[in-house]
Order: sequence, then structure tokens, then C-alpha cells
Amino acid sequence: HIARLRLRPFDDADANDLFALHSNAYVLRYWDAPPWSERVRAERFIAACRQMAEEGTGARLAVDRVCDGAFIGWCSLNRWNPDYRSASLGYCYNEAAWGHGYATEAARALLRWAFDTLDLNRVQAETDTRNVASARVLEKLGFVREGTLREDCVVNGDVSDSWVYGLIRREWRPSSEPVPDDLDLRPYQGEHKAMPYDSTPDTLRHSLRVAELMGELIKELLDRSVRHDLSKTREPEQAVYDKFVPQLRATTYGGAEYLTLVAAMGEGLRHHYAHNRHHPEHFADGINGMTLVDLVEMLVDWQASTERTSHGDLAASLTINGERFNIAPQLMDILANTARHFGWLAAEPDHNAAP
Repeated sequence: HIARLRLRPFDDADANDLFALHSNAYVLRYWDAPPWSERVRAERFIAACRQMAEEGTGARLAVDRVCDGAFIGWCSLNRWNPDYRSASLGYCYNEAAWGHGYATEAARALLRWAFDTLDLNRVQAETDTRNVASARVLEKLGFVREGTLREDCVVNGDVSDSWVYGLIRREWRPSSEPVPDDLDLRPYQGEHKAMPYDSTPDTLRHSLRVAELMGELIKELLDRSVRHDLSKTREPEQAVYDKFVPQLRATTYGGAEYLTLVAAMGEGLRHHYAHNRHHPEHFADGINGMTLVDLVEMLVDWQASTERTSHGDLAASLTINGERFNIAPQLMDILANTARHFGWLAAEPDHNAAP
């Protein structure tokens, strides 16, 4: 056990949770292999974990949340090389675990074990260059970005680069490590005259951190922009859209004929909803399950769709979809305000203006 997590060997009972994790296309969008489509893959994974432990080539551990016992993912040290005293760090967590510091907490425990117990000298990690959040975890742990593997992964036709990170034993600083004895604290001890507080350094640090976090958001939006609706170009969706899109363009959005055609799209449309998060239908609880990034892509999708026909009208789309998805009035105002900000909707009249 560590503060909030329990790291343990995998058990056969973990197969369902493991399959749910590795069959989630969104979770694995930066992975070096496609999502699983068969539950037997989970069983093989667990068997491989046992074999790895028996052979002494690595350790892959399930990670549970202590407060409720829920399985949230796994972390690993593998590719142990006793001659070089090195290993590789890996991890994968479900969406519910993101943003809580769990990946950092579990990895820190593994690294302490690697350096203190296994006496390793180096731990390496790799991450897709688009995966800013994973890169941030590694950098918080003290890893140094050492280079880029160009076009080293091809998954479902998508080519991507990877960053290589390394952490050396002498650079490792666990969070509980005491202050080094040779650190001179005398200038900060004893009586001294307090200097006036200057807020500028704190403000600049805050500004840089905001820029860093906004960069993560922007990178995610850019990734969405180049992948938007690409599932429509592959089966089982393409044939359905080839057939129905010309008919849909001749109808009024949200009208009876439109809805009849949408219902007839069947499995192709269901597949599209299942693999694209910018649709409320992707989530069991509809729009309430969406993130801000999902909402931005959804609104942009609505605007772009109105531009595909001569009778497209974003204002009408907002009204129809507001009722269709039971969108709260406050969120409807935010969507409309955003559309006006970008000039997709006409500005509201100023009722306070002089006649």
C-alpha cells in the first residue's frame, strides 16, 4: 500500500476490468497497439504478467484505489537488464483516474523499489509525443527527455513519434527524501530583516503554469481536429454514410424525414457514436458525461455541418439539439456565446442602446 493506492499482482478476476481498459479507444489513442476486441487478450495479458514475474524479467502490477477498492489501471517495470542495471517504466489508467496524481504516485513507488531494492542505475520510459499528460507525469518524477524516435509507431495507419525519457539513480529524488546534509541553509536562518513582498515572480510562475496547462488543452484540441470523423472513412461506417448523406442533405435538420433517415443508418451510426466522443450519444449519461474538449468539438461539428447545406442554420441546430439532449440553459448560453464570439451566430441586439 501507498497513500491512496494499492499495487498488487494481477489475478484472473481482473480480466473484465482489464479488457474494459484496453478496449477503450479513447484511453488507448496514444498507445502503440490497437484497442483489444477480444476478452481473451486480457487473459493472455495476465498470464504474461505471471510469466514475467516467474522469469524475473519484470513486474506488472494492478493498481487499486484504496478508498473504494476500484481497479484503475496498471503500472510496470519490465525489460530488466541485470548487466546494465536498467529497466523500463510503463503504465495505463482508465479515464476516471486521470487528473488525480495516481499515475505519479504509483510510478514513484515503483521507482523507489527500482533504485533502493533492485539497485537499478537507470529507468527508461517512452511516450507518444502527442501525449502531453504522460510526458508531464514523467517530468514530475524527474525523468529527462533524451530524444525523439521518429515515426516509430504505426497503429491503424496512423504514424506517430515517441519521446524517450531517462532517469538515472543519482538524479532520483523521492518525495520523502530528506534535505541533503550539504545544503547550506544558514542564509535563511536566524534573525534577518524581512524584505517587502514582490508579487511579480509568483505572478510570472503562475502565468507560465497557465500557459503550460492551456498548451495541454490546445494539443488535445489539435489532435481532435486532425482525427475528427475519420471513422466515417472506414467500415462499418463508410458504406452507410455513402448511402445516406446525399439524402440527409436534401432534408431539414431535425425534421421528420431527417429523423427517419437517421434511424435507418443503424449499425454504421451506432459505431460512429461509440468511437467519437463529440457526440452526446457516446456517453451513457449523454451530455453530462462530456468534457469541455468534447463540447468544443461538438459545437464546431454543428457549425461545420450547417455549412454543408444551403439551408444550414446554427441557431436552429442549437435550439433543436438543446431539446434533443436536454442541455441546461446555462450551458446553452455558453455554447451560443462561443458561437457569437467566433462570428458563427449574429450578435444579440443591444436592448439598452438608444433608439
